[in-house]
Amino acid sequence: MSTLFDKYIVKKAYGETDPNAQYFVLRIDTDPAARYALNAYALHVFKDDPQFAKELLTWIEKCESASKEI
Repeated sequence: MSTLFDKYIVKKAYGETDPNAQYFVLRIDTDPAARYALNAYALHVFKDDPQFAKELLTWIEKCESASKEI
């Protein structure tokens, strides 16, 4: 397996982590492509969980604004 898949260790803060689960980590504060991907995710889940989607969109907006200040 390439180092892409060994870069991060993901675990839950509380409770058991499924050892068979698949995760993909995105760094949205510095990566415009990651923000784009998370935006697509937020729009996709909006119908089922609008509050969560709005929180994601707000987070993306804050990261986008901060990245422009640098």
